[in-house]
Amino acid sequence: MEKYAKNNKYPELKEYAADVLAHHRQMKEDRKPQIEEIAYSDLEDDLKEEIEEHLYIDLDLFIEENGFVPEEKHLKKITKGIIDAYIRYSHLRIIPDDAWNEQMKQVLATVVADLEEDGIVPQSYQSSLVLLETERLCISKFTRDDLDSLSRIMEKPEVMYAWEHGFTRSETRKWMNRQLTRYKKDGYGYFAVFLKKSGELIGQTGLMKNVIGDDEVTELGFIFDNEFWGNGYAMESAKACIGYGFDEIGLSRIYCSIRPENTASIHVAENLGMAKTGEHIVVYNDKDMLHYIYSLEKRT
Repeated sequence: MEKYAKNNKYPELKEYAADVLAHHRQMKEDRKPQIEEIAYSDLEDDLKEEIEEHLYIDLDLFIEENGFVPEEKHLKKITKGIIDAYIRYSHLRIIPDDAWNEQMKQVLATVVADLEEDGIVPQSYQSSLVLLETERLCISKFTRDDLDSLSRIMEKPEVMYAWEHGFTRSETRKWMNRQLTRYKKDGYGYFAVFLKKSGELIGQTGLMKNVIGDDEVTELGFIFDNEFWGNGYAMESAKACIGYGFDEIGLSRIYCSIRPENTASIHVAENLGMAKTGEHIVVYNDKDMLHYIYSLEKRT
């Protein structure tokens, strides 16, 4: 019918087809259920109680699945899920207001209290990200909130000298996305390193699955803001990550791939007890880059 509605050769047929299509569109529109909008505070008490039950279940499941208490950004997703469900099944669009926010807080407090009564103490979101702590450092998984701080570090050519250029914000975003993917796939990747004293992001240290030659290995890496070089932070964080790799992940050997001119990183590797075991070529931006291979075997 749409074909005829566009055909100028037969004007009468075109007009007829256009009328039929308009009629069908109107019938389809008329069959759509009408969505009623209402603020949460104006709902009947029985419906509020029903929503409270949904909130309790959703919040309890969220904490059970994620292991931490949801923050505002997580609560927004939970809110959207409930609102969408009422639109879909009850043709009712609930408008969150101050009463909704207050109810959410009360239900969340109840869920946490019930879990604690059962002997389960949920972590905060930030605490759930922390993997390791040293005397001076906190080593955590990256989140997208770290992008600005990480970009300020990785944009410096002197920091990214092994890559021979500073990273653009887009390149840093891709780098971060790669770490987030590694967390899901492997359970580890580059981790954010923060100063305990100030909470400032000063670099990254971590473990990555890689291929050296024909061998699949797990590689140690560390990149720090040049403003914090010379303080032993790379050594401190790398030592913690090696312990994590051996004791928590169950690795038997950890590798490190370092460019020959990177004497500072070679010094860190050797102080960690790593020994040079070979060389290999890494191709980056169509350039062959020689790397020394260092490795450390877990002591039995």
